[in-house]
Amino acid sequence: MSSPAMADAVPEAPRPVGLILNGMAMSEPGLLVVQGGNLFTRVEDLRQLGIEAFTAPVLPIEGQDYVELGHIAGLSAELDDERTNLKISASPEVFPHLAFGQGNARATLSPILPAQFLGYDLVLSSQGGGVGLSGLVDLGMSGQWGVLGTTMLLAGRGGHAVRLDTSFRREFPQRRLRIGLGDAVSRPGPGGQPIRFGGIQFGTDFSLDPDSINFPLPVLLASAALPSTVELLSEAQRQSYEVGPGSFDIALQPRMTGAGQVTMNIRDVTGQTRTIVRDFYTSTDLLRPGLTDFTVEAGALRRNYGVAGADYGAFFAAAAIRRPLSSWFTAQARAETAGGTSVIGIGGSFVVGALAEVNSSGALSFADGHRGHDLRVQARRTTSAYSLSASFETASKDFQSPGQAPSQTGERREMTLAASLPLGRWGGLNLAQALLDSGRNTPSARRFSITSASYNTSLWGGALGGGVQRSIRRGGGQARTDWSVFASYTLAIGPQTRVAQFAESGRAAATFDRSLPDGPGWGLRALVGQDRGRPWLEGAYMVRTAAGDFGIDAARRGSFSGIRATASGALVRVAGTVLATPRLDYAFALIDVDSDDTVTVTLENRPLPRKAGAGRKVIATGLQPYAANHIGIDGSNVSIDSALASTDAVATPGWRQAAAVHFGDSSRHPASFRIMDGTGHPIPVGAIARWSGGTGVVGYDGEVWMEDHTPGEAMIISMGHRQCRSIVPSGGAGGAESPGRTMACEPYIEAEDVL
Repeated sequence: MSSPAMADAVPEAPRPVGLILNGMAMSEPGLLVVQGGNLFTRVEDLRQLGIEAFTAPVLPIEGQDYVELGHIAGLSAELDDERTNLKISASPEVFPHLAFGQGNARATLSPILPAQFLGYDLVLSSQGGGVGLSGLVDLGMSGQWGVLGTTMLLAGRGGHAVRLDTSFRREFPQRRLRIGLGDAVSRPGPGGQPIRFGGIQFGTDFSLDPDSINFPLPVLLASAALPSTVELLSEAQRQSYEVGPGSFDIALQPRMTGAGQVTMNIRDVTGQTRTIVRDFYTSTDLLRPGLTDFTVEAGALRRNYGVAGADYGAFFAAAAIRRPLSSWFTAQARAETAGGTSVIGIGGSFVVGALAEVNSSGALSFADGHRGHDLRVQARRTTSAYSLSASFETASKDFQSPGQAPSQTGERREMTLAASLPLGRWGGLNLAQALLDSGRNTPSARRFSITSASYNTSLWGGALGGGVQRSIRRGGGQARTDWSVFASYTLAIGPQTRVAQFAESGRAAATFDRSLPDGPGWGLRALVGQDRGRPWLEGAYMVRTAAGDFGIDAARRGSFSGIRATASGALVRVAGTVLATPRLDYAFALIDVDSDDTVTVTLENRPLPRKAGAGRKVIATGLQPYAANHIGIDGSNVSIDSALASTDAVATPGWRQAAAVHFGDSSRHPASFRIMDGTGHPIPVGAIARWSGGTGVVGYDGEVWMEDHTPGEAMIISMGHRQCRSIVPSGGAGGAESPGRTMACEPYIEAEDVL
């Protein structure tokens, strides 16, 4: 916009001046117009100085926009004595505000392949003269549409099978949403507890975006008059930023939660430095502003879980929500009902300045015409020097939540206190106190308390730990006090091997452990000790193979003795490839290497037990869902003939889904050939070879490398003024000793035929 008064005036011609911003001379001059004692400069010059936050009217002069400096709030200007330099003093508000925070980059989901799997953890045991088979079987299938699966428990000497859970699960990682149909476990809220039910469950799941920080980060506010370097220093890390003039805020991304302190050093281009120190407190119990955590659940309660596979009871429904009301307070609410019992609860988590975090909740229950209440409060302070926590819960005798066993109801009061104190090179100390009162003011009143202290430190290259615990039980007019003492020492004697000794009230033992490696290998465990005066012996031998983990172990403790064999693994089919693999865990990937050589495949730099290439594929298990899993191949085993553009890849599968990972370009067929002249001698070094797909230079012994070849196509070899012609044979992709690699080159004269 422009001012009518300025439009009617006739200003002087623009003249160049030097620009000095907040005492610093700029490298480029600007244009200035002086009219009636007022100073006008180009809008373009102000923007080059970083000044954009102004609404002053503009005056067009010679086709460019000018603005009067005196009309810009937060800015003053004057000419020096020689009237050749324009001195501008600008406050931070005239510059753009900068904000540095958490990035929202997510790993791109890999192509998902259809998969079917059968996982197992089986134990064949013999004890007391009988043999029994027990374990867990996991059967399922997955694809881009989701995951469908069921689990079964094998128990008893007859291997009796009981269905545990059957469900369909579909996830939407971009929205952090998950829907499940079938058997599930409810998400507890104020006054509630996890409940097994069958039905529908829909809500947020932040694990679908594992790289995001979902709790509020401490934000530091500051400003700079000149371009500056800002350095943040905390106990765990260092962060550095380049800022221009103006105000800015930086969200510190701490590597630890709890209380901390950060020092902000601001150094401008003139070397002037300011230091700002801020205390902060971060808590993962809070939600970052802008996020909402909710769940809706409905179905029927499970009964006799693990005993009966299809025993469903009363109708169950629940809804819960967590939402941040500020960066320091997150509120939550939940309502649930089942079998004539209903609970409504509210609560919140908040941070008290830089001191501590507090979680509190209250709930009301309505069951059989009775109303009960439950109140909980927990406070915690965590620092690098120590940590303290305290919690208190009280419930009335009529409080009852859905799915709660009768033995868990009744009036009760719980209180716990805990403290830990790191002592640096001297180790660490932990203290705890717990108190439980039940049935107060009734004949069945009981009080139970536990007091414990433990200490751990390093000694002679090993880990030494010990402690003492006292428990007191009061009830029925009687009191009982029990003491227990424990101590242990563990010494690592290799990357996989350690020895340990431990002792506690009534028993002591020494152990030797050689853990299983990441790849194929074996492990061993042995224990020798005594348990209340009786001999205690254990031994185990384990083998890790490409098909899973297998082992045998035996034990004798007093009059008890037994032996068992274990097997853990899976049978997986992915896109037509069927393999026996180790345990599936959470996600897996099908890895295909387009090479005639067999190569070692690695997952996070750990070699997998199977090799790929030469027509064989690998199924890698143990991947983290929705996170970037780094897959690699050992390039030293790959010949130059292979069409491998890279030896590194990233797999990002969904939960229980199979990602596709491919190394190489199957559309290309690289090969090397040996070109011989009519006399049987190699073509001279430096000759130029040309074919329809490219050109190459003949190397020693007549070798020519083609990044892609087609059997039957012509290759023209130019040697100065001479040319010859060869036909690419079909055996060109063979090994180094393959006869198909040798090509005869016949004299060729017609230039128009040269490709």
